[in-house]
Amino acid sequence: MDEKPGICVKSTILVLILLLGTFFAVMTTDTVVAEQDGDYTYATSGSPLVATVTGYTGTGGAISIPSTLGGYPTRAIGDYAFNGVGGRSITMATIPYGVASIGNYAFASCSQMTSVSIPDSVTSISTGAFTSCTALTSAVLPQNLTSIESFLFSNCPALMSAHIPEKVTGILTYAFSQCSSLTSVDIPKNVTGIGYGAFISCTALTSVIIGDGVTDIAIYAFSDCVALNDLRIGCNVTRIGINAFSGCTALTAVVVPGSVTSIGAGGFAQCSSLTRMQFDGDAPSCGLLWIAECSPDLIAYYRSGAAGFTDPWEGIPTVMMTPPSTPLDIVAFPGSSQARLSWTAPGSDGNCSVSAYEVYYGTEDTLDRFFGSFGPTARMANITGLQPAGTVFCFAVRAINEVGASPMSAVVHAIPYTVPGAPILVTATAGVEKVTISWQAPNNDGGNAIAGYNVYRALAGGSEVLTTVGAGTLSYVDTKGTVGTTYTYYIVASNAAGAGANSSQVSATPQSAAVDNTMLYVGVVIAIIAVIAIAVVLMRRKK
Repeated sequence: MDEKPGICVKSTILVLILLLGTFFAVMTTDTVVAEQDGDYTYATSGSPLVATVTGYTGTGGAISIPSTLGGYPTRAIGDYAFNGVGGRSITMATIPYGVASIGNYAFASCSQMTSVSIPDSVTSISTGAFTSCTALTSAVLPQNLTSIESFLFSNCPALMSAHIPEKVTGILTYAFSQCSSLTSVDIPKNVTGIGYGAFISCTALTSVIIGDGVTDIAIYAFSDCVALNDLRIGCNVTRIGINAFSGCTALTAVVVPGSVTSIGAGGFAQCSSLTRMQFDGDAPSCGLLWIAECSPDLIAYYRSGAAGFTDPWEGIPTVMMTPPSTPLDIVAFPGSSQARLSWTAPGSDGNCSVSAYEVYYGTEDTLDRFFGSFGPTARMANITGLQPAGTVFCFAVRAINEVGASPMSAVVHAIPYTVPGAPILVTATAGVEKVTISWQAPNNDGGNAIAGYNVYRALAGGSEVLTTVGAGTLSYVDTKGTVGTTYTYYIVASNAAGAGANSSQVSATPQSAAVDNTMLYVGVVIAIIAVIAIAVVLMRRKK
């Protein structure tokens, strides 16, 4: 059947939804003999017998449905079970574990009920089960539920959240229509279709994420979601139905996946803030007035190579998207076994925002290693693990957008460095109340000039820095020791990367000051000569 514009019938549809309540009063059902257990009526069936809740005669408030009725396990909530005078006074409802199904309109028009607890044993919730529960604020659906049936939560204006279980495969007609407090919807990957008017007039809905399992978005699915400004359409959607997003007045941008082949009449009509539509595939076929009353600034963006687009196309101007141009101002700063790479944004983003930057590196001008991907605002990357020190490394960056990758940037180079080796030829020479330590520079400076040396003296359980000297100083005199005590020394060189390895250790013992005995010796000699002279004189006198 050919699609036709449906903008004018929205008011009629909403009136029909409101008239749905009258349907409850005229339903006819098969006569069932009901039993009574407290505030509940029930019927039994099956083998062995199980109970189905058929009615409620209590006074309302917070209720917990019994797990057994008349001695039989409660396994189902029947059609219209709480859609009566008593049900309208219920404020909270707890359904017991073991219940497997909830019937048509079971809790419809329970207008004071603010919450309902549904166990994971429930696998089926039928049409309109919670429709017009106008005070209901949240509902946690059971994990094994496979379908969100028609009118399930329609006209629940207080409903703010509804998590859709992963096993759900379909969201049917008007399932969440007029849930005017619902703010976000995340449609899981197993859902294949979104039904007629499923979210129509959810006026607080700001974010919709449509899973990749969805192939069809039906007529009026999100019509009049006036706050919707974040829309992500799954990559397998093929059809966007008549008026599917009409009247979404806050929507400013839409990405239409390449899988979409048709957009129905009025599909995005009255999206008065819509200025950008990005098409990731060939031009889809479009129905009448598909963008009627949209912003006059609306532009269609399409990928280079896509078929079917002209300028203008469908009455709107078009712009072709291409990969971005090359990142600019590439600079590499060497560091300790690393390099810091910086760049600026490309001159052109190809009419499609840059989503990432990729950094590549290698040696000998061969960019054969991928270092990593960085976000769209990144302007710097630290490339680590560059060994051995002293090797010339090359670096480059490319920009990425949804269309593709830019050419590689200009190649830049850096030579990473590391800490120096150990000083060599270390000696310690004892002196009077001192030790002189000397050394030579390391054979390997780590690829970066030696900045200085630390002279260490070992202590019991550790060591102390005696001094720090510049790169041009290759000796030190230790005058802080105690005469007669042996000391051990070692030297450590440093550069911009930090301190290197310890040198070999050397030891020496400061000596005491020597006594000068020269004059004593002279005095002794003089004394001996004097004694001899006196002796000679005395001998001559005797003669």
